Amino acid sequence: MTGTMKTRTMQYHHIRIGSINVRTVKCEIKLAESVMQIKELKHDICGIQETHKTGQGTIEFNDSELKGWRVFYDGLKKKAMSGVAIALAPHVKYIDVEHHLVSETIY
Repeated sequence: MTGTMKTRTMQYHHIRIGSINVRTVKCEIKLAESVMQIKELKHDICGIQETHKTGQGTIEFNDSELKGWRVFYDGLKKKAMSGVAIALAPHVKYIDVEHHLVSETIY
């Protein structure tokens, strides 16, 4: 039997996932400080609890230190309590994030 056998190399990608309780990050400066800590820990994806942010939205940082980092957050509509978020490193491109708030403490 003649022919060639194609070999396929498997590529593995390591991803670091973490979680942090921030108590409050109502202002963007405190949120940026938290994302800096996440970056220093070399996490690719990090869940953030107790954000105390109202409503829902996305924040993308454009400063030199945090360029490309994104934070998707969801909290209560009017009260600044509870709230959760997820921070994504710039190289995390292919992730589908939808906002589904089950309760004020579960995202």
